[in-house]
Amino acid sequence: MPDELMIIIYVIVIIILSAAVITFMKAREKNLDRKAAKALIGSAADGRIPEKDSVSSYYKAKLQSCEEYVDDITMKDLDFDKVFGKIDTCMTSVGEEYLYSQLHFCDADAREKINELCSIMSDDPKTRLDVCTELYDLSIINYNGAADIVCGKPLDEFKERTKYILYPLSTIIFLIIALISAALSILPLSAVSSILFVCAATLNLIKFYTARKKLFTCMGAAKYIAMQIETAESLSGIEKISAVFPEMREVCRRLSPLKRNIGQMPSFGMGDAFEIIADIFKACVQSEVHAYCKARRLISEHLSDVEYIYKAVGIIDSACAVLNYRENLSVWCYPEFTEKNELHTVGMVHPLIADPVSNDADICNDILLTGANASGKSSFIKALALNAIFAQAIGICTAESFSLKPCKIITSMAVNDNISDGDSYFMAELKSMRRVTEKGKAEPCICFIDEILKGTNTTERIAASESVLEYMHSSPSLCIAATHDIELTEKDNGYDNFHFSEKVIDGNVCFDYKLKKGAASSKNAILLMSQLGFSREIVNRANELAK
Repeated sequence: MPDELMIIIYVIVIIILSAAVITFMKAREKNLDRKAAKALIGSAADGRIPEKDSVSSYYKAKLQSCEEYVDDITMKDLDFDKVFGKIDTCMTSVGEEYLYSQLHFCDADAREKINELCSIMSDDPKTRLDVCTELYDLSIINYNGAADIVCGKPLDEFKERTKYILYPLSTIIFLIIALISAALSILPLSAVSSILFVCAATLNLIKFYTARKKLFTCMGAAKYIAMQIETAESLSGIEKISAVFPEMREVCRRLSPLKRNIGQMPSFGMGDAFEIIADIFKACVQSEVHAYCKARRLISEHLSDVEYIYKAVGIIDSACAVLNYRENLSVWCYPEFTEKNELHTVGMVHPLIADPVSNDADICNDILLTGANASGKSSFIKALALNAIFAQAIGICTAESFSLKPCKIITSMAVNDNISDGDSYFMAELKSMRRVTEKGKAEPCICFIDEILKGTNTTERIAASESVLEYMHSSPSLCIAATHDIELTEKDNGYDNFHFSEKVIDGNVCFDYKLKKGAASSKNAILLMSQLGFSREIVNRANELAK
């Protein structure tokens, strides 16, 4: 057999074996991803507090052009970080960022898609596993920068691009001159051009690695966008997912040049022999700089498509997290949306409380909520507020039934003094309350106020509180306020009264945490002092003064 034919056969065999090994390795990796994704399906969130600056990146970027439904102060009042930690089983950074944003902006279209996807994956375990496998491969990369790009912030411009055209061009020219002069035996010219070639090649290589350092600081976003496109391509091949996002496959097709172009940008490899050889070829033409500049242009030209992919992948991963969350709830329901600004719920519980007590409520008017200390007032109104957000953001509530009118949710609850801004507790409370009155008057909202204006003296507190309550009652918003001031329940302010109560059994205060109609009539502060071991002298004197 001729030597030439043997060489051809060897090359063919090597190519076939290499392809087989690559195929096997990819299949093995996909199988491992599938096993890992399967283990996550139906799992409860670990309650961890995520990297907030990273997770909130899409929300903050979107906030520049959109008005939120639920502001950060309200989320702080409701222990949102802990709540998010209970929901978040997202497998990608896109999912985490989108879910965090959705809980603030409450986009109705996204909510409907999340519900539809939850139903699909709940009814079809295979589709659910296929989806989770693809998402698991995308993974979580904190501080990836993609959210800023999606919301219109361009990639950093790479300056002096012309030099990166001249450097490789001069290297090639000197090489050609050296080769031609050597072939023609023009030795002096060959020697000079060879020296110039070495100098130009060295400078080219230095500029290549200098450029790479610059690229590493700004290319992470582009890389993660390319990964999202690849994940979206795989997801579009799942029949029931493509039915929810019918444009996804065509959008991915339009973005395929961008994905290929970003693939030419530097990777985060460990610098093995293959990468070193590849770097030499890349340095010859400065391909990474030109690939980056082209990627920057393509992203700008196809920004709406890039945003579509980001949202689609984010919604799908959010749906997987919501489905996991609801499967681990003891009670949940789909909300009902109505035209009247009212709240109605049966069997509602607080999503953060273990073994919670459920409550029913029919709130057709502004209400004043009273009750003794630790009787459940704050937990109740926080549960109402959280479920009102859940209903509009992710389409489920922790209740047997829950209905409301879609509107903004605003709270004034966990007020703290602000030493850095020079605000006392009462000043901080006034600022928080002013925010509620302004937003509540401007448009229909559901406003939740806990311990209204408790940071000042009794006389002015009651007067100011009565004035605020009257103002809110004249607004288009629904106001739910908790207070210890029984005097406010005796005013003719148009509010319905509800309360929580306690029982004293063998000298101990016991609570049932159930909502009841009417104003509270009992007090327990001094009894709680006794129960917590205060000096008998202090307790007795307090009882005498209270008579």
